[in-house]
Amino acid sequence: MSERLTDNPTLFRLRVRYGKRDRLKYLGHLEVIHTIERIVRRAGLPYAVTQGFSPHMRVGFSSALPVGTSSTCEWYDLFMTEFVALDEAFERLAAASPADLAPIEAAYIDVRTPALTAQLTRLSYRIDLHLDPEAPVSADEVRRAIDTLRADHGIDYARGKKSKRLDLDHTLVGYELTAGSARTIWFSCSTPMPTTRALCVRKFCFLLLMFCCRA
Repeated sequence: MSERLTDNPTLFRLRVRYGKRDRLKYLGHLEVIHTIERIVRRAGLPYAVTQGFSPHMRVGFSSALPVGTSSTCEWYDLFMTEFVALDEAFERLAAASPADLAPIEAAYIDVRTPALTAQLTRLSYRIDLHLDPEAPVSADEVRRAIDTLRADHGIDYARGKKSKRLDLDHTLVGYELTAGSARTIWFSCSTPMPTTRALCVRKFCFLLLMFCCRA
C-alpha cells in the first residue's frame, strides 16, 4: 500500500494509536490535545496548519475519554506537509511522549478518509468490580442482575429535576462477564458511539451501581 495515499504531494495523514494510562488518565480532553500538540512539536514533525483567522495544528482526535478512565486504544490523525518515513515518525513521537501517553502504532492513511469520530461506531469498556470480601457476589449473580435489567429495556433515573431513562436496548449492545480473582469481576461491554463518551461511561457506572444493589 502506498504510504502517500493522496493526490496532493504536499499533504500526508498519519494515524496514531496511543494509550492514556496511570496518572495521565486524569487529564481532561483539552489537556490531552495540548499535550499531543506539544509532543508533535517536540518530535519535529512537519505538521500542517489550518486556514483562517486563527491557524492551528491540523490534527483530529477520537472522542473525549472520560477523566479517570484509562485506555489502550485512543487515536489521532496528524496532517503533515512533508513525508517522513513511518518508522522514523513513530520513533520521534515515542521519544517525545511521556510513557503514559506513548504511541502504540501508526500508519499513513488516505487524506480523504472520514474523520475518526465518523469511523468509530462502537466502544468497549472493561470495568473491574472490587467486591467486599464480607459480601461476595458471584459472576452468575451479576449476570442474572444484568439480564433482569435488560428485560425491563431500560432504567429510570433522576438527573437534577428531570426524569431520564437509560435505554438498554440501544445502549447495551452486549456484555461478557468472567470471574477473576476472588474479589474481582470483569465486566466487558460494547455500546453504540454516543454524543460524548463521558455520558456513556456515566450511564454504565449507574448501571453497575443498580445491578450491584439488586444482586
